[in-house]
Amino acid sequence: MRVVLDTSVWISALLWMGLPHRILQLAYEGRITIYMTLPLLQELSEVLARPKFAPLLLRRKTSVSEIILGVVALVKFCEPAALSGIIPEDPDDDMVIACAVAANAKWLVSGDEHILRLGEFQGIRIGSPRDFLMAEFSGKVVMSATKFLPTQGRWLKISKQAKA
Repeated sequence: MRVVLDTSVWISALLWMGLPHRILQLAYEGRITIYMTLPLLQELSEVLARPKFAPLLLRRKTSVSEIILGVVALVKFCEPAALSGIIPEDPDDDMVIACAVAANAKWLVSGDEHILRLGEFQGIRIGSPRDFLMAEFSGKVVMSATKFLPTQGRWLKISKQAKA
């Protein structure tokens, strides 16, 4: 199944455990394919480089460049479709829609209200990480105690200690 994630979902998935991270695990397991464009990768890199994320990167002993290498290893790239004027409130959001159209995605997973308001675009379902997981996996997607972290262009499994 072809899926596109917006930058807010990528940030949540890469830096925190939770439903967005489970989407990355599904891609790692080969159950879904995440598509991306170079402009979306550039935006992700710029957002990860913001000072507010520096402490999280330091705690995880990783860097923006390592994370980007891991993302590149996980996704398939496509050329964005030529679209504009889809989201007049935030024209930058059009590039996420353009990626989903070009990838012939079944889902665009987003945390952005402007995008979520669309609900659907050219047959592409648009929803939150929870919407996507509930619709496609009947809510049966179990959170793993394993976190996948990108490092040196590879994804490493990091098991958490179970709490008593």
